Amino acid sequence: MPGPLSGGGGVVPRRSEPHHRRHHDQHAGPGPREAQHRRARRRDRGRTISATAIANGSDPTLLADIDGVGHVLGQAHITHVRPAGREPWALLPVRGEMTFDRADLVELEATGILGDVITHEMGHVLGIASLWGAKGLLVGKGTSDPAFTGPAAMAEYPKLRGSGDLPRVPVEDAGGPGTRDVHWRERSFGNELMTGLAGHAPNPLSRITAASLGDLGYQVDVDAADSCELPADRALTAAGVAVHALAVTPAPVELPRQTVVRG
Repeated sequence: MPGPLSGGGGVVPRRSEPHHRRHHDQHAGPGPREAQHRRARRRDRGRTISATAIANGSDPTLLADIDGVGHVLGQAHITHVRPAGREPWALLPVRGEMTFDRADLVELEATGILGDVITHEMGHVLGIASLWGAKGLLVGKGTSDPAFTGPAAMAEYPKLRGSGDLPRVPVEDAGGPGTRDVHWRERSFGNELMTGLAGHAPNPLSRITAASLGDLGYQVDVDAADSCELPADRALTAAGVAVHALAVTPAPVELPRQTVVRG
C-alpha cells in the first residue's frame, strides 16, 4: 500500500481507508479550461515517470534497498546550498539527492502515485521542511504544536480552511524523526502532497505549499497550484503513523560567496 514521505527520512504509506473527498480550491476555483489543464498536468506527472525508467536510469543512487515493501518509499536531502546572507536566495539549494526503495517502485506505479512520491521528495530537495529552520520559518519544533510562519503560506492557509482564526500553518506533530516537524500536519491537510503520508491519487500540491516556496525565497505562481480541499481536523489513529528511519546525512555544504555572486 502506498506509504510515508520524509524530508531527511522517507515517504510512508498512509492508512488504508479510502478517501472520498472532492478536491476544489475554495479560494479561487479554476474555470473549465484551466481545470482541464491542471488535470492534464497531474496525469502527465505520473505518466511520464515510470518504474522501468527509474530502474534503467543512468544514476544508480536513485534506487536503494531501504526497508522492503511498504514503510519508507523514498528519502531526500540537500547536499549543497547557496551562501548565507540577506538576499532572498540565501541558503537555497544548489544540489540535492533523492533515493527510492526499489522494492516499492512497481506498486507505486500501479497505484498511480509514483509521480506524487517523486514530486514530494523533490519538494524536500527544494527546501520544503529541510530549510524551514535555517530560514527561521519553523516555531515549536519538538512540541505538541509546531508551525510554519512564512507570511505567504500563512495568508493562503485560512483561505483554504474557510476561516481566519488559524494564522500559523500547522506542521506535523506526530510520528518519528523524518516525519514530525518536516511535513504539513496530516490530520489538517489530508492527502496534500507535502504531508508525511502518501495516499491514493491525487495528492495535490496546494496553494499553501506553493506559497511556502515563495517564503523560502523562490519566485512562484500560486495560481498554478493544484485544486485542493483541506479536511476538517481529525484525530490521527495509531495505524496512520508510519514509523521509519531517519536518513542520517551530513549538513549541506555552503558554497563560497564568490562562486555565486559576481561583481
